[in-house]
Amino acid sequence: RDTPPVGPVSSSAVDLTKLDSEASVVALLAEEPGAGSEVVREADSDRRKATGKEAAVWLATVSEQRGKQHGKDDERAPVVRVRRTEGVKAGGIWFVAVFIRSGEGEESRWRAEAVNEVYPASRLTSLLPLRCKDFIPISAPKSVEESPGDRAKRLLQEAMKNT
Repeated sequence: RDTPPVGPVSSSAVDLTKLDSEASVVALLAEEPGAGSEVVREADSDRRKATGKEAAVWLATVSEQRGKQHGKDDERAPVVRVRRTEGVKAGGIWFVAVFIRSGEGEESRWRAEAVNEVYPASRLTSLLPLRCKDFIPISAPKSVEESPGDRAKRLLQEAMKNT
């Protein structure tokens, strides 16, 4: 929970089985290629021409590859499908979904949860950990065995506070 995020990784495919056992959350983000490049506009000093731009609809589909079944190669089952009708403005990054691991070891399973939020690209590194902290499971605190000297010190400090 206290470890910094790893990434970003640009890819169109993710194999969750190859992730480290300590990885508990994977965020799926989408950004328009070349979104950080400058925009060039033609000058129309007479203002005779008006163009209205409609935002393109963004669609993200995440499928699970199930391998060979019934003689078919690479059968895919949809896991998450998110549609953003208003698109994403320039300078924004779309937080599509998050994959959350539950359980440990061989018992671990991944589940997907749609998020469908847009964040400014300049603030993504600070906002993403805050948004994902609710998805990260809290591990039980490790019990530390107290030595007799530490116990006496703690009891003495508690007694001093009470007086």
